[in-house]
Amino acid sequence: MPPEVLALTRRITEPKEMLEKVLQGLGYPAQPESFFEENFNAALQAMMDEGLKLLQEEQSAAMDEIIQLYQRYRKLDVGRSDLVLWKGMQSLTNQKRKRAGVHMELCVRWILRKCEIPFEEGREETGRSDLICPSLETFRQHPELCIVLEFKRTIRERWKEVRDEISRSGHHVWLLTLDDFISNEVVSLIAAGNITLYVPQVVFDRLNRNPSHLRSIRTFVVDLRNVIGRSPQTRLPSTD
Repeated sequence: MPPEVLALTRRITEPKEMLEKVLQGLGYPAQPESFFEENFNAALQAMMDEGLKLLQEEQSAAMDEIIQLYQRYRKLDVGRSDLVLWKGMQSLTNQKRKRAGVHMELCVRWILRKCEIPFEEGREETGRSDLICPSLETFRQHPELCIVLEFKRTIRERWKEVRDEISRSGHHVWLLTLDDFISNEVVSLIAAGNITLYVPQVVFDRLNRNPSHLRSIRTFVVDLRNVIGRSPQTRLPSTD
């Protein structure tokens, strides 16, 4: 990696700092817990949109500087100028893809904390899961009382990684995605893997309601509370 490109990409705001900018811009720290319980879908989407917008602004500025470097080097060293341009574009593209996933997980974590939903880092126990609710200790002693949470901004074929984990462990796994391009066929395949899939409300509205493994992100916080015992009055539909 050309050091000039590396320096430019490292100047872009880190994910946790980016989240703070997003939260302040949206005024979310001042919102009550009930706001996120009732508007989880809209709140998460707004946080994602704002975070990606800020990232895009910073990356565009970095790309402008990379192009300037390319033009400057073009007069002196064609090989170096091409390398700077190619590596710069590749680095920013990879960074955006990775940052989007990290930002989504940080957003969900923040909302869960705001709503006082207990959770712990899941990778320590499973090797790859994002979060475990309510705790690792409960997971180790009574896994049937826990939910393993996975977050994927887009599904593509990556839901199979989650399915493979379930086939090994038998755990209750909820997969949350913001992907707009999900078919009924994909939902059926995911359900066959015993995964509960959470999708945006607009996606939920156009997909088949059967199997019951399909849920709307709108009810995510309420569903978690039901399962971990904070609101025992209501039960999720059976996924047997």
